[in-house]
Amino acid sequence: MKKFLLSILTIFIISFLYLNQKVQIYALAYRLNEKYAQLNKLIDSRDELVYNFYQKASISKLNKWAKKKGLKFASAADVIILGPKVKIVKNYRHKKGLLTAIGKLFSSFSEVKAKPQQ
Repeated sequence: MKKFLLSILTIFIISFLYLNQKVQIYALAYRLNEKYAQLNKLIDSRDELVYNFYQKASISKLNKWAKKKGLKFASAADVIILGPKVKIVKNYRHKKGLLTAIGKLFSSFSEVKAKPQQ
């Protein structure tokens, strides 16, 4: 009798935990769908704002306005760059892959020469 009650209790607990997980999954899916709906509304409003901006401020209108005001684009000789010199770093991942970069890293360790013991 004890084994029977224990097995029924175990089945009940496992079933309860399973149903609890299912309910949590559905609740999270519902919240996720709400977030996606909110995201889609924001994306639509952003697209509408960008469209309205480009309708009112197109490149041709900006160029006409700049000509009217007497503005012109800066040439390369007119631009002064202030600040530290930028160091260009090779990106081994871009050209040859990650494995080559790892190989170069470990090859620098293998170049150490051993000294004979005395």
